[in-house]
Amino acid sequence: MFGANHYVPILRWKRGEKIALRHLQPADKRVITPLIELVPTSFKPGQDGSADPALVLEHEVKEIKKDWGTSPS
Repeated sequence: MFGANHYVPILRWKRGEKIALRHLQPADKRVITPLIELVPTSFKPGQDGSADPALVLEHEVKEIKKDWGTSPS
């Protein structure tokens, strides 16, 4: 359960937000649950002209895990 001091920032998933989450201290992570908004540019067609949403999501989930970790909050 979230308490009165729990923070839920809405983050557009860009470079600065990724770096910020990566460098948070564990004590700070315990009182934060980020709500991550993928940016539309993530879904633009690549060099080959295709943009498979499933592949984009798979890639972004790996990025979130790398930058946030596996902590549930």
